[in-house]
Amino acid sequence: MQYGKVYHPEWKINISRKDYINHVETKNAYPKVEYTSAPDHNETSPARFRIQAKHYRVASRCNEVHKIVNGIFEENDRGLAEEFSRSKAKSVQQVLKSPM
Repeated sequence: MQYGKVYHPEWKINISRKDYINHVETKNAYPKVEYTSAPDHNETSPARFRIQAKHYRVASRCNEVHKIVNGIFEENDRGLAEEFSRSKAKSVQQVLKSPM
């Protein structure tokens, strides 16, 4: 059964739990995000898995916003361009909107 989705901070998309589990099992890891850890792929409770995935997504999105704000203040054009090129967002407003 598939319960929820997990945000991938490098690809900047939500992937299904099934794809998440396959990714973790084949790569033996998932992108690290400061102040949190990736959801436990062995979690059997759908509710607990969704809570873990939500915490991971919020921390990832907050980290993205932090990178963009720092890029603006430090006038790091290249860093901003890289962040936007990996993002599916069409504008800075979509990137900076609420992480939920």
